[in-house]
Amino acid sequence: MLRGEVKKAANNSLTIKDYFCSKPRNEDEIRERVKRARTRLESEASSFSFLFLLLHICLLNSYSVLQRGSFHALHCEDALFHSKLHQHLHLIAVMDGCTMGKDSVFAAFLLKKYLAHQARSIGHQLWRSPDALPQYLPELLSYLLVDLHQNLRGLQNQLMLEKDELLSTLVVGVIDPQHSLAEFAIVGDGVVIVDGKTFAFDQGDRPDYLAYHLTEDPHQWVEKLEQRLSFTSWNDLSIATDGIESFRCLHSTSEKKAPRNVVHEMGVNQDFLEYPNALVRKVMHLEEAHQLIPTDDLAMLRVRRGIAAREREARTREGRGENNFEVVSRKVCH
Repeated sequence: MLRGEVKKAANNSLTIKDYFCSKPRNEDEIRERVKRARTRLESEASSFSFLFLLLHICLLNSYSVLQRGSFHALHCEDALFHSKLHQHLHLIAVMDGCTMGKDSVFAAFLLKKYLAHQARSIGHQLWRSPDALPQYLPELLSYLLVDLHQNLRGLQNQLMLEKDELLSTLVVGVIDPQHSLAEFAIVGDGVVIVDGKTFAFDQGDRPDYLAYHLTEDPHQWVEKLEQRLSFTSWNDLSIATDGIESFRCLHSTSEKKAPRNVVHEMGVNQDFLEYPNALVRKVMHLEEAHQLIPTDDLAMLRVRRGIAAREREARTREGRGENNFEVVSRKVCH
């Protein structure tokens, strides 16, 4: 039995090769080798668990889900994007292609691909010269929007695209988890959730798409953009397309289920957050437990600051009696 334990311990760790080098001389030596193997394995397991816990406490936790709506038979026409710009700056975005446009999935993914290009370009510029771009988040986001407008217009001319081929909403933000800052722009419809507070932008059947303004001066368009949000402190934030409000119970059940606040479940509730695919699990749970499924496509990103940073920020804000967010402006927001 003891020899079997030695063999099992050796198979579980490639580092304890001494068990294969010589034959144990007596039972005491076997016991000693088993004891050393168990001690080493426990030490390695403890180190790994501690490292995982340390990462969860200190680093940024990011979750995402991209789900095709039940009313869309062929494609998911939404897209999402998250990339680190430089040091403590991150760029996040969700896009929703217009179903009534031409090849609506193309418009959403075109915005996603250009945002990825912007993230690489800006990251390179900031790496070479940290002062090359605006450091203030509202100014940096405005710079991104102007650049997006100019280059999207250039792509339209180069590829000879019609306006209907570029119709997509956009919720884009630059966030600074280290200093608890965030700046968002919402072009068309979208939802922003910050520390339990929901900002839903609904422009009805005619969202004000970026494609409608490509003939305008980009700087003037950005200045006139009213759907902007600024947050001076946050711990848990989410952005989503309007598909988050499209969950419906489409299954026939003998017992009528109580309505669920899906926005709260997805953007505030902390169930499943120990898993990297937490939002995917939440969508599955809503369907399995409450028979709720999204009828429209859904793209959602949720970002949470590390536990230590969140607790420290909460104590600081509570001591100062400060508000945890500031809304610069909003339009058609409920």
